[in-house]
Parts: sequence; C-alpha cells; structure tokens
Amino acid sequence: MNRSRLATGIVRLTAISTLLLGSLLAVLVAYRVGSFMEASEQQRVEKEIALIVARFDRFIDDRVTILRDHAEFSVLGHGVIQPDSMAGYVSDFMYGFQVLGRQYKETLVDPLGKTISTTQEHPSIHYTGADWLTSFIARSQPTANQLAHVSLNAVAGNLYWRIALPVFSLDRPSGALITEIPFDELRQSKEWAAVWDGIALDILKNDVAVAQLGSRVTGDVIRVPWPKAGLEFSFVVDDRVVREEGAALITSLVVLIVLMSLIITGIAFFWSKKQLAEPISELSQGVKLLWSGKISRLKENHSWYETAQMARSINEMYDTLLKREKELKHSHDRLVETNDELQRSQKYLVQSEKMAGLGTMAAGVAHEINNPIGFVKSNLGSLQSYAGSLEAYVRDVDRVVEHSNEIAALKDQLNALKEQHDIDFLIEDIEPLLSESMEGIQRVSGIVAGLKDFARVDSGAFEAADINEGVRSTLKVVWNELKYHCTVHESYDQLPQVICNIGQLNQVFMNLIVNASQAIQGSGDIFISTQSEDGCVVIKVRDTGSGMDERTKKSLFNPFFTTKPAGKGTGLGLSISHGIVEKHGGVISVESQVGEGTTFTVRLPLKPPHVDVTEEQQHAEETTAG
Repeated sequence: MNRSRLATGIVRLTAISTLLLGSLLAVLVAYRVGSFMEASEQQRVEKEIALIVARFDRFIDDRVTILRDHAEFSVLGHGVIQPDSMAGYVSDFMYGFQVLGRQYKETLVDPLGKTISTTQEHPSIHYTGADWLTSFIARSQPTANQLAHVSLNAVAGNLYWRIALPVFSLDRPSGALITEIPFDELRQSKEWAAVWDGIALDILKNDVAVAQLGSRVTGDVIRVPWPKAGLEFSFVVDDRVVREEGAALITSLVVLIVLMSLIITGIAFFWSKKQLAEPISELSQGVKLLWSGKISRLKENHSWYETAQMARSINEMYDTLLKREKELKHSHDRLVETNDELQRSQKYLVQSEKMAGLGTMAAGVAHEINNPIGFVKSNLGSLQSYAGSLEAYVRDVDRVVEHSNEIAALKDQLNALKEQHDIDFLIEDIEPLLSESMEGIQRVSGIVAGLKDFARVDSGAFEAADINEGVRSTLKVVWNELKYHCTVHESYDQLPQVICNIGQLNQVFMNLIVNASQAIQGSGDIFISTQSEDGCVVIKVRDTGSGMDERTKKSLFNPFFTTKPAGKGTGLGLSISHGIVEKHGGVISVESQVGEGTTFTVRLPLKPPHVDVTEEQQHAEETTAG
C-alpha cells in the first residue's frame, strides 16, 4: 500500500498553511511594531519640537520683559520730547543698560525713526523712514503688558534679533527703544547644545532659509510657524536610529515566529500522517481495487467515523452506479435510435417545406415556360409555311428554267414567281424567327435548370459556391410570384466563394423573397443586395410591404408560427431558414416597422467553423477572392 503521495500532500498542506499563518503573523507583528514605533517616534519628535519652540519663546520673552522695564523709564520719554537738553542723561542711562548680564546695541528713536541716542560705537543701523516702525509706534497703546515688535534681520552679514518696544510720554507713544541681539548668542548657548542631537532646524523668512541650527541630517521635514517673529521653523528629524532599532526588533520577532512555525509544522506532519494520511490512503487504495473489480465492497470498520461513513457511502454509490450504468446503456441505445429517426424526420421536413414552396410556384413556373414555348411553336409554324413556299418557289424556278430559251423572259418569270411566293419577306423574316425561337428555348432551359437545381434532394455536402448565382437562380423560380405586382431591384457586389450547402441556402432565399412578395399589398418594391463585409457575406432582402409589430418579430422564427390565413402557410419556412443559417455558422436578423416594410439580413461566414475545407476548395476560394 503506497501512502507516500497522500502523506506528502498532507504535509505540504500543513507546512504551507503553518508557514502562511506564521508569515501572516510575522507581517502583522512587524506592522504593529512598526506602527507603534512610528507613533512613539512621532510623539517624541512632536514633543521635542514643542520644547524647542518653547525655548525660542522663552529666549525672546526673557529679553522682552527686561527691555519693557527699560522702555518704561521716564528719562527715555523726556529724551524723546527734549532730545537736545536730555541728550547727556539719556546717553548715560542707556550705556548703563544690561540684559541678563549683557549689553546690546540699543537705539532710542522718535516716531519718524530718527535716532535720538544709541549705544552703537559706529552706527550701522538706521531706522529713518521704516514703515514697520512708524506703524508700530502709531498703533501702540499704554497697557500693563505692552506688545513688542520682534523680527530676525541680517545687518552687515550678521543676524540679529530685533526687539522694538514703544516709549510713552504723557500716555502717548513718543518713540521706540530698539534692541539688536546677536543671533549667535542663541547658537552658542550651552543650554541649547544637547537640543540638536538628531535634529536640524532651518529658520525660514518668506520661505527662504535665513539661519540654520544643528548638524545636517536626512529624514522627515516638519514645518512649524512662529508668528511671534513672522518666521517659520523647518525641522528635519534624523530617523535612521529609529529605523535601525525597528528593523532589529522586527528581525528578531520574524526569526522567532519562523522557528515556532517550523516546530508546529513538524508536529502537524507526524500527527496528520499517522491519524489522517494512513486511514485516507487505505480508503483510497480500496476505492481503486473496487473500481478495478478486484473487490466487491470496501471495508467499513475504520477507526474514524468519517472514513467509515465515507466507505459506507462509496459502497452504496457503487451499487447505485452499477444499476444506473445498466439503465444509461439502455437509454443510450434508445437515444441513438431516436436521434437517427429525428435526423431522418428533419431531412424529410426540410425537403417537404421546399417541395411545398415549389408547389405554390408550380402554376407560375408552368406559365413562365408556356410563354416562350407558345411563341417558339408559332415561329416554328411560320417557318414550316415558309419552308413550303420556298419549296414551291424552287420547283417553279426549275420548271421555268427548263422550258425557257430567252433570258429576258426568264428573268421576268423568275421575278413574278419571287413576288408570287413573297420570297423577299420570307428571307427577311426567317432570321428573327430563328433568333426569337432560340431565345425562347434558352429561357425554358434556364427555368428548368434553376427549378431542377432548387428542387434537388439535399445531399448535405458543403462546397464552394457563388451566392450571387444562388440568389439569381432562386429569382428565376419565384419570378411568376413577383412580376405582376413587385418591382425587383438587384444590387450584387463581387463576392468571394462561400463554403456552404447552396441548395439549403437557396431555400432560405426563396422563403425571404416569397415572404417579401406576400407582404406587399397591391404593388411595391423588393430590394435584394449582396456585399462582402468583415470576412463575411451579407445578403439583404427589403420590401415596402405592411411591416410587422414587435410581438410578431419576437415569434417570427418559432416553428409553426404564421400570420397567414389557415391553409396558406405551414409556419415552418422561417424556422427552417433560421436553422439552415445557424448550421452555416451565420446569423439571420429582421428589422421592421408597421407600415414601412421589413428588412431581412443574412450574414454568412466564408467558411462555417465546423467544416473542414479541402485543398481544392481552399484554392478555389483564394482564386475567387483574388
């Protein structure tokens, strides 16, 4: 008993399932760990950035607080009002200013920005005409917590924090105290040195970097506006360390999960092999022996309930199948007989419908044949009379020539005989009579040949045929049905030959043309056209008859459906035509409007899909197409 295949299948299933579950678990854990670390890092970065922004706020606010106290001294207000008399006092006072132990460049200006006093040794900063300063002084109000103007500016290649505070005199803004604090003071602070570990900062003014803090790193960019000075902070956070730590943690987790998956896979393999593979393999082998006929039943005493139940079900199914096999064999024999009978009936039905159509055309065909036969008979009677006159004329000429000795008298007698027997008329009329008789005979031959081709018993063979010639021969057969009240308009394109049963297709053409004729009340037109389109041959038959409604169109191809009075139609013509077209791998469709006429369209492939074309037929088709 060979159990290796089933055991291999089970171990593959368990191994793949376990590994897939382990992989899925590893992906989920990695995703969760990554998400957690990313969120933690995001929170840490946001907190760090918030602390940095707070330090900037504190750096400026500490200096603004001290400078606000300086600006509130009355000596500055008097100095702005009386710049000449107070110049010395103001200068001494300002040189004594210190902010957190440092002395900065400070300048006292009037409302127009003109310098009143400054601590700059060589003044390089002037504020006269500065719009921001004029606007700032004009909108200042004496309040307990006076607002300050803070900005970052470059002066002579160096960056300065500019802090401007209003100076009041008699509760009116009379000037401003402007302090320039070097930017490097913030950069060089020991307090800030540890802040820039793994973080770089660009200070942007109007989206242009004016200052940089920290070492350059690569990572995510976070932009934070700082409206206090009209600036924007662009932080770049180095995420390399976080990525390395996350990758190491995820790798450890994946290795652990893979090891656990392999251990679980081994346990599952040995258990499934012993508990599942062997019973199922034994049952599988028993089924093979059962179907090979070496045993008649499977053992049903398995340890597993499911395998025992399966063996029992297979035994019941086997007994049922044996019984059904006998029944199916009997049914198959009956179906073969029925199918043969149906094929014979179908062939007989198609031929019966064709002959029924021919029966309706018999009187017209007889009339068509009688017409040329009538004038041929009349012409032959005239020719018989002409032949008698010519014979009498010849006898008389011989008699006159035999008994006459004078040439002049002989000429007169011959002319008299010629006029007596009307020889000139006979000679003139005999050729048209013969031509007309030959034409009549050819017409009779054509009608008989077309009728013979149309009415021949269908052999079922498919071969190359000319569709245009088939339509023309069908028109000859049904012409008597059409000529008294229909005008036929024919338009034939140059068509490649089609592999088909032309006899069956002629029956389709006859049904469509006769139906078009019968749909016309009084007189009307029938348009017949053929064309080649997208590797197919398309035949259209359009009439100007009464048309049909949607309900009639839906039932048109149903067997035994007819709109004709009882006894005038079998209801099989279009149904049989539909079947013939489908047999050729084609499609027949109808378009119609009540009172506007009907158009039938038959689309046929050059070769039906189920027909094998011989080399001769293929050559004939290529030659015609070329």
